[in-house]
Amino acid sequence: MINLLKSKGVLIAFAALALNIAPSAFAQTPLSVNKAIETALANNPSYQSIGMGVEIAELELDKAKAGRLPTLDLRGGYTRYSDPMIIVPIHESGVFPSLDQDIFNSGLYAQMPLYTGGRLNAANDLARAQIKGSQQASESMKQALIFSVMRSYSELLTLEKLKQASDQRLEFYRKEQSRIALLLSQGKATKLDQAKINTAFERAKYERLQLDTAYNQNKINLASLMSSDVPSSLLLTKFTVAQSTLPLALNEALTTARREHPVLREATAKMEMTESKVNIARAAKRPQLNAIGNARAMSGGSFSVQDEWQIGVQFTIPLFDGKIKSRNISQARIGKTQARLAYDSLVNQTNANIKNAWQSMDASRRGIDVSKVALTQAQEALRIESLLYENSRSTLNDLTLAEASLWEAQSNLARSGNLYELSKAQLLMTMGTLQVGSLTPALF
Repeated sequence: MINLLKSKGVLIAFAALALNIAPSAFAQTPLSVNKAIETALANNPSYQSIGMGVEIAELELDKAKAGRLPTLDLRGGYTRYSDPMIIVPIHESGVFPSLDQDIFNSGLYAQMPLYTGGRLNAANDLARAQIKGSQQASESMKQALIFSVMRSYSELLTLEKLKQASDQRLEFYRKEQSRIALLLSQGKATKLDQAKINTAFERAKYERLQLDTAYNQNKINLASLMSSDVPSSLLLTKFTVAQSTLPLALNEALTTARREHPVLREATAKMEMTESKVNIARAAKRPQLNAIGNARAMSGGSFSVQDEWQIGVQFTIPLFDGKIKSRNISQARIGKTQARLAYDSLVNQTNANIKNAWQSMDASRRGIDVSKVALTQAQEALRIESLLYENSRSTLNDLTLAEASLWEAQSNLARSGNLYELSKAQLLMTMGTLQVGSLTPALF
């Protein structure tokens, strides 16, 4: 019987504990970094807008392809002449056509290019290069958006750690306030000691307020990137950049970027565009040959309709235009040179970015170890100073300095861990290989 009562008591205790925990657990809405990125890619208007450039370029290619096809127009008109005119040309020898002052005509007119000096081929090449350039611009925007979401999310993780450390710090000062109040009543502390600890406590509260403000600001930034509301109470999860996605050596990173970086591939597409524009400008100086034809119905005021048709070829050779076409070719060649120089500049900038990102990643990795050692030392220093102060062998200034050192060490460690993950993502972005799949849940 006693055992039964004990069992029921244990169950009741667990039930009460579950009821106390449940509201706080369910109050937070889980949001992983992958979910935040997927939402941003689906909703962000800037990314969607630049993605439409691909659709525009694809339509341009359809237009270029259609340039090879015949055009067919339905035309019609009415003309009133001062003197009677022949309604249709002479169809039969010795038979003069009818005359009228009011002439109506309608018909189908067709034209098809037979030779354009290479203009149509160049127009197709230009459109294909535009598609490639638009695709790479979209990919570049995608990676920048992924990194921006990661950065805001990572900052929220850091601020959460700092808020937890700040809570411990505030609790430390509350206890010290109580202890000094007791010592003051016993004549073992001074009013100055009490003022100092109160001042330190107020400073810690203000710094906690700053953390809350920064946290809310980063939530606003994340919501802006996602183009979606962020829950007021968030349950964030740690993440890491998969080690398998990182290059083993700096040279490997440089080689991968030269091959994969969307900015460089977009610049390559722009060079192809300028080559096509040169060919289009050259084609304008070459002969043009078109097939033409029409089938018409014509009548005078009596509305007696007569049909006729025509078919033939039209040949055009440009002779003189004040060197406009030659200058167009020169302009296109200059544009080609500019595109090549822009590519070379981007290669140099990309190489510099990768080298800087590589060094930052290495430094941030070392920073984690340094921060861990510093935190251990700061914790031990505060423990010793607390014991010394309790035994009147240290001053309040020494105690608060030790606590400030601990806070700084906690802040540095909180930032160094997330900074390392960001530096890895930064390296992947400078290589042009950052993707949603580059991230995995943290292994710790």
